[in-house]
Amino acid sequence: NSVVLIMCEYHFIAKSSDVFPESLYEEFVIDDFGNIVEYDGENSTACTATGFFAGEEGTIVTARHVARPWEMNSDTDLDKTLLDDAERIYKKELNELSFGLPQLMETEIEGVIDNIVIVPNGKYFISQSSVNCTEVVCSPQEQDLALLKILSDHLPLGVTPVPLDKISVDKPEKGEHVLTIGFPRGYALFDDPEKTEIQANATAGSVTRTDGRFNFGLDAGISSGSSGSPIFDEYGDVIGVLNARHLGMNQAYAIRSEYLSSLLYEAGITK
Repeated sequence: NSVVLIMCEYHFIAKSSDVFPESLYEEFVIDDFGNIVEYDGENSTACTATGFFAGEEGTIVTARHVARPWEMNSDTDLDKTLLDDAERIYKKELNELSFGLPQLMETEIEGVIDNIVIVPNGKYFISQSSVNCTEVVCSPQEQDLALLKILSDHLPLGVTPVPLDKISVDKPEKGEHVLTIGFPRGYALFDDPEKTEIQANATAGSVTRTDGRFNFGLDAGISSGSSGSPIFDEYGDVIGVLNARHLGMNQAYAIRSEYLSSLLYEAGITK
């Protein structure tokens, strides 16, 4: 019961020293059809993922690309991000409206978080069960880790955080048995998440490779929404944080916990 479902809402902002064409919005979202839509304060883009409580102070561990969803891989080009997609779409339209004026093409696109909430395992997916969070710190992008903190003085009822001394700094061994617990596909797998308690999905597997600079491979089956899930070894220690999967293969990747331990120390989280 350390594991939580995370929902992030965000939109994009275009920044430029020049005046935008009136028909193009400075704050916007990209709809399901790849069109620019004005951000109206309520139509944020939403995504779900996984995190887990670590320590006694309301800290939640997840992947960096969960806390900053625009860093997720593009659906059409895995070498690009959602931010790259938004920039391409926006500048294409900007180019058409500004007749290719170079000063307008220097516009920068940024992602902005509108809201982050968590719902603990075993709770209903309703507002009364959700807890607002804020980002504390993110690792460098290649390490893909983030720490969130709940905006509450108390842990949600029923939550059992992972003790900090159960976060391993040892490298996992190839062939080692592991267990990952998270929310693949978010709340899409639940029949009625507002009337049924959400339940985290547990998947067993083994470490398949350990040659990554920051991560290791495992064969536990996952899907989108699993990012940020803890990877436990057979002793109940967290040895990694799930952050990626290989399309077309039963292969996932997790950032090694030694980098999580360093990030917790950097953030001053000691208990």
